[in-house]
Amino acid sequence: MEAAKKIADKDTIVFPSGKPNTSLSNVAMLRALQRMEGYEEQSMHGFRSTFKTWAHEKTKFDSLVIEAALAHKVEGIERHYLRTTFFEQRKKLMDAWAAYATARPTAKVVSMQA
Repeated sequence: MEAAKKIADKDTIVFPSGKPNTSLSNVAMLRALQRMEGYEEQSMHGFRSTFKTWAHEKTKFDSLVIEAALAHKVEGIERHYLRTTFFEQRKKLMDAWAAYATARPTAKVVSMQA
């Protein structure tokens, strides 16, 4: 995060680009993934899907917090009354995800490739 702040003019940009006051484009991660050998056919949607599945199966966070973390809009009558961004809860959820995603596997990992 400190490295990101050094090239960002504002603390509000989480993923700054090399240009002042500008964040990375919405396809920057996809392009990086496509340039990685062996991952050319992957999509960013798979990462989002993996996160949502993990969050629902392995955590106790409320569904609305998980949906907010994915920037999904609340549907139904609730959307008219819900005014929170769940900022503090999303921070805790992202910390839990970071710990999970960067942890060493605890069991033997079996390759699914032939």
